[in-house]
Amino acid sequence: MKSATAEVAPWIERLARVGYVAKAVLYATIGALAAAAAIGSGGGATDTHGAMATVLEAPFGRVLLVAVALGLLGYAAWRIVEGGADPERRGRDVKALAVRTSYVTRGVVHLGLAYSAIRLAAGQASSSGGSGHKGREATATALSVPGGEWLVWGIGDALRALEGLGRWPFAAIAVGLVAYGGYQLLNARYRRIRAR
Repeated sequence: MKSATAEVAPWIERLARVGYVAKAVLYATIGALAAAAAIGSGGGATDTHGAMATVLEAPFGRVLLVAVALGLLGYAAWRIVEGGADPERRGRDVKALAVRTSYVTRGVVHLGLAYSAIRLAAGQASSSGGSGHKGREATATALSVPGGEWLVWGIGDALRALEGLGRWPFAAIAVGLVAYGGYQLLNARYRRIRAR
């Protein structure tokens, strides 16, 4: 049993790091689109699925989106292992179980996002229209998975609501999202991941 864990742990650690990079790409894209909207040069308030549609339109977008999906799968695997195996030895009291349950929940949510990214990448050849159309397709895909309504709740709607605050507060929020993407890059590089 110990040897099996030792073989799997480095694999999970690498996937977790790629997962943090995938989160960085998604949130930085959301922030960049919001910032562009705030300064009046295109873009708009979007969610993770709209960000995926934007990644898909980039050069080599399908390859990039598959890489994001794999990263999200790795991040999901890490969060589920972190919640289930308790490598940080949080324990079994009520607070610890709540934290560990939140890790598993995040893992499941990111599995759904990975599934959406894979579906969007696979359906790229048959889709037509601009990023709005692709964003709607991604959202529809997310809603088709169990618990998918939770995947599309919050970021896009929250940003659209915050757009009403005015140009500069919205720009500041956009910069915060890009900074959060940067933070995820720091996690990818420096976070201590104990998968054993």
